[in-house]
Amino acid sequence: MNLKSLVFSFLLVMLCGLASFRGMAAESRNFDPAAALVVVVNQEPANPAGGEIWLMDLTGRLVRRLTKNNYHEERPKFSPDGRRVVFVRNLGGVAPGIGIDPRHNEIFVYDPSTGEEMRLTRNEVEDGHPDWSYDGKLIAFHSRRGHPEGRATVWVMEANGSQPRQLTSIMAGDLSHTDPVWSPDGQWLVFVSQREEGGVRYSRIEKIRRDGTRRTVVSSGGRPPGSAGAGQREPLGDLDPAHSPDGAMIWSARRLEGGGVHLFAFGAGVYYGGKAERDMNGANPSGIVERSPRFSPDGMRVVFTRSAPRSGLRTRQVVITDIRSSFRRFVTSREDWDAWHPSWNPFARSGTEREFASRVVTHTAKGIESGKPSTNHRFEISENVQFASNPAERAEKTAAAAIGSVIGWWLDVPPEKVISLALRFEGKLKSEAERDGAVALELMDWVENRWVSVFSQPEGSGGEIKIYHEISPANFIDPQTRQVRLRVVVTRLLAGPAPGLLTELVSLGVRRD
Repeated sequence: MNLKSLVFSFLLVMLCGLASFRGMAAESRNFDPAAALVVVVNQEPANPAGGEIWLMDLTGRLVRRLTKNNYHEERPKFSPDGRRVVFVRNLGGVAPGIGIDPRHNEIFVYDPSTGEEMRLTRNEVEDGHPDWSYDGKLIAFHSRRGHPEGRATVWVMEANGSQPRQLTSIMAGDLSHTDPVWSPDGQWLVFVSQREEGGVRYSRIEKIRRDGTRRTVVSSGGRPPGSAGAGQREPLGDLDPAHSPDGAMIWSARRLEGGGVHLFAFGAGVYYGGKAERDMNGANPSGIVERSPRFSPDGMRVVFTRSAPRSGLRTRQVVITDIRSSFRRFVTSREDWDAWHPSWNPFARSGTEREFASRVVTHTAKGIESGKPSTNHRFEISENVQFASNPAERAEKTAAAAIGSVIGWWLDVPPEKVISLALRFEGKLKSEAERDGAVALELMDWVENRWVSVFSQPEGSGGEIKIYHEISPANFIDPQTRQVRLRVVVTRLLAGPAPGLLTELVSLGVRRD
């Protein structure tokens, strides 16, 4: 073979190898480019075992369903190569008087390309909170095996479920070790240490090297003296730790006095007196529950779940914020969905490139009064965004007397160009019993062709109602007419007719490419 033939053969082999590598990389990177998140969604919240694992995009649309069964599932996470999903399934069902018994929690791995599942654990104790190592070869989890009192400790196993080995041991003051998460460099495991000291129970964040050495305290847990008795079922302190991609920061969900759970941020290094621990709750009400923070692969966004039990919103919603916690954008915003444990696709974009290049078009109207017959009001504004309202349209509610106004906007851009919708509403209940009135914001779901409640405020303070709600577009923009329809529904909590509502301000802000 001459030199020219050798060179040609070499180049051919290189090109074939490069093509093969690119094909493998493309296959391993993402089996569905739109699947930015994997999340558990329960579309029937009355059924506690109704959650299924779905792929979801950042507009709030369900892209693909991964499981379909009657089991409770939780904690799904993509493998580092994006080709598998590890999760926890409860095989015990709902027991009367007990609910979902964690002793039946087992760890599974799902392969979306084949639809095959593999069970990794098999015993009669709780195994939970699996997390992939940086190279995908190991899975960390907590387990209650091997302890005479069933206390949880951190374990590590091979990715196929073999060779499980215990990493942490119960020491003086320890109750359990849960929620393990790998550091980005793969050298440490961060976990929740549940403790009891001086009759007070609380939880803090600790970490340990992958060889089981150098156990280190990372957070205080926010433990105030005498804050929780030893018999309290849910002690105060840190839960759900998450590492930033650069390894410098840890976010946790911290349970506080009064029932609220706030996101907290602190450095990943050793804890010391006076170490900064920042409450990322911002201006959110104190009773808000925010949990399960997870950083986007680029470190620019954090996804988590949010609920408001005090306000009657017990279903969890998937929400995104930035690393300064300067805003809340609801990826899901439907009160008929319960969604939990969102996690990023390792190759997903956080959407910041669209946000930074975006602009906001907002239209505001005033003086819409519900309960009074009126002709439609229509206003044309810049860029062909239009506004129309029909105060005479009544909401149909069976539980209580209700009345509502319907407001519509026609956008000059297709739905795929819309990043988010920002609803702002200010009004005043017109009733002698102003505190008996409740207000809900409902949007038309154009796919299901029905109204969906996206925000509810059980009662106003002195009749005053002020709402700001930023959501992802999901199915709330008609793909044909590009219309967004909002219904403001007023109900009376007690017997009697619904109070009137004077809308002082209503606006739709459209963040768009």
